[in-house]
Amino acid sequence: MMKDTFKSILYWYDNNCILILIVSIAFLMRIYLAATLPYIEVEEKEYIPLAESISLRGDRLNLPIRGWHHPALPAYLIEAGSLLLGKHPVGFRFFGIITGIFMIVVASRFANMWGGPVAACWTTALLAFNEYHIGASVMAGDIIYYYAFAMLALYYFYLFLQKEAPRYLFASSAMIGLGFLCREIIVLFIPVFVAYLLSSRYRFWLKRKEPYLAFFLFLLIIAPDLYWNVNAIENHQVRFSDQLSRIGGIGFTPNYLLFYTRGIFQIFGWEYIDDYKEFPSMNFVFGTIFIGCVVTMTLRRKREDFTRDLMLLTFWSILLFFMLIHPSKKLSHRLEDNIGWLWIDLTMLPAALLTGGCVASLEKKWKLLAYIALCAGIFYAVARVVMVRSIGLAEPGEIAWGKF
Repeated sequence: MMKDTFKSILYWYDNNCILILIVSIAFLMRIYLAATLPYIEVEEKEYIPLAESISLRGDRLNLPIRGWHHPALPAYLIEAGSLLLGKHPVGFRFFGIITGIFMIVVASRFANMWGGPVAACWTTALLAFNEYHIGASVMAGDIIYYYAFAMLALYYFYLFLQKEAPRYLFASSAMIGLGFLCREIIVLFIPVFVAYLLSSRYRFWLKRKEPYLAFFLFLLIIAPDLYWNVNAIENHQVRFSDQLSRIGGIGFTPNYLLFYTRGIFQIFGWEYIDDYKEFPSMNFVFGTIFIGCVVTMTLRRKREDFTRDLMLLTFWSILLFFMLIHPSKKLSHRLEDNIGWLWIDLTMLPAALLTGGCVASLEKKWKLLAYIALCAGIFYAVARVVMVRSIGLAEPGEIAWGKF
């Protein structure tokens, strides 16, 4: 399955010089930043120590199942990078960079299959030069790994709907399982995918055994983490029950929209709650374009398009799930926060695809304006990342472009 995916993507990229150029620039930017940026707290205090604790030696065998807040799969990839290239920033961050680039390539292939080459180019650029994606790629943390598995899960579920071949459903379920072993939020894909099957012409699949076997495969993959949660001893590590303690009931929490609007708040000096200051967010141009295109695609539904409908359902379901939850006042003692704007970062995957498709389908008189806006967002993002890094405005332990 993965071998076929690699072959189809590589064959397609051989004939797309623009995409090769975008991905190459994105890769070089990430290598440069990985080599020069200081570690942030989540790297220095959580994932790098966890990665270095992994050992296969018989006298001190240690294969952790879970880290401080989330499952430990990213730590194994971080340690693999350090074994390959050495125990320095590029080594610890190397597989994150590779994973981030691979995710971009999969997204561009996905966009091309749905919306054509123009959609693919803009989707690729929106992820390649997106500050949040860049930041996640150059951190020795968990985000980029579960992000890549999430994109593969969407891609394989799309292929399942297109070809109605059960093997893609199993592949999608496996990707959700592996993503869960990086960060549990990806489990939200399961009710979204089930809801889509219930509300479409694919409903008959729920009368067959394959969806239930695919769910069993998911449970099999995450079984080690489930076992740990059931048998965990009392310590500082966060469990499922602790994560659920963040839910305080039904409410309305617009703070999550900061994922797309934090740049606007920073420009105008508006006050907002932000417990994740060390993480970069996308610039206000990208944020405005993403939201504008998603709303446009939501309102423009004149013809049946299962890909668009799947992306819209994924975006709005995850966004509303978080926004309609009231933060709990009875937070577990193992947690320090009960709200974080980056928890809705999964919405950027369907948003990027929808934005690429929206721009590609614009009438000629609007396309030029869209291209100018997108190019402005890209140049602004590159300036934030490269220029701010080069003049050394970063404070110790912070991502360099966080205050630009």
